[in-house]
Amino acid sequence: MPSGTKKAAAKAKKSSSANTPFALQIGFLTPDNKRRVEFGMLKAFTDDNKPLFVIVFIMSDLQPSGEFQERVKVEVKVGDFLNAKAKTMIDQGLSLTQHQFLRGPITTRAKQVPAGTKTDAKLSELNNKLVDMTEVPE
Repeated sequence: MPSGTKKAAAKAKKSSSANTPFALQIGFLTPDNKRRVEFGMLKAFTDDNKPLFVIVFIMSDLQPSGEFQERVKVEVKVGDFLNAKAKTMIDQGLSLTQHQFLRGPITTRAKQVPAGTKTDAKLSELNNKLVDMTEVPE
């Protein structure tokens, strides 16, 4: 294979893996069931194919009422958030429907994707649907 062809193939491979959306959500209770820890990460793309990342960490303590109260919440947002729906989603957080969609179809699909997979069209489509569910105030 000519040198230029090898470079073009390597660049194309790198480009396709760089545009892979994903979602990850992890949650657990401490052994005494009195503290809940949640971590989530989302990589999606705006309408003009610019990446955006959201990382969330939440630690909650069990209250006497049986409800968990957030003690620590950290949100990190990286990327071009000029897309109105993505910006609204970040500013207002996920709706209950979006949260269920993230924990349901997106998580299910992410578990089905074989390890080492560089791109998954269905997962990308689901991540974009998550952003599209956002109602933008007028």
